[in-house]
Order: sequence, then C-alpha cells, then structure tokens
Amino acid sequence: MSELQIDSDVWAAIVGKLENAPHRARTGLTMRAKLIAVDAKGNAVRVRLVIRRGQAFDQMADLQPGDRVRLVGKLAVPDEGDSEFRAALWMDVDSAVRLGAERIEHPSRIGRLIKRLFKTT
Repeated sequence: MSELQIDSDVWAAIVGKLENAPHRARTGLTMRAKLIAVDAKGNAVRVRLVIRRGQAFDQMADLQPGDRVRLVGKLAVPDEGDSEFRAALWMDVDSAVRLGAERIEHPSRIGRLIKRLFKTT
C-alpha cells in the first residue's frame, strides 16, 4: 500500500454486494475481495477490500459472491499502478477490529407482502 493509504484516517461503513468470494492475495498474508456498492448519487462503485489476518479474516472466509454485507474500515485511495483491479476505493477491513463483515438479511418480496397484508392499523 502507498503512504497515502497507510496514513488514511477516513473511516467508513459501506453496504454492498460481494462481486467475488474473498481469496488470498499472492503473498498469502491478506485476503482480497471486490464489493459493489451504491454511492450517494446512485452510481455503482467498485470497492476493493483488503482483509488482514485477524477477526475480519475469519468472518470474511465464509462469505460467497452475491452476499450483501456491511463493512466498517478505513478508506484509501487506490494506487494508480494497480492494474490487477480498477476500483474507486480500497478499504482496509481489518482496521475495524470490532466489525469485519456481517451478512444483511433482507426480507423477500413475499415476506414484505405478507407483512403489509397483515399489518394492523
């Protein structure tokens, strides 16, 4: 990571869908994953997740592509020379020791319809 990435103190919580399963980096010291999130303007944003060994590492290992997750971590600007993956942001997930990633359960359309039908007014 560049100095800018290491010195970043910008924390964020991002909700998105995993584009691929977390996998080990070439060095084996970190895991990488790609997340698709929606920014404030409604545009899709690709976020590269960097997961170091620790609590988040174990939590991320069980996630599959398509899982909706909420992540907390430090944001970083991607390296210009990163040809492996073009992302708008990088996120160091393990910088948030308390939260790595957690699945978000969304009610199905049928569940929402049933809730609406049996809603007491």
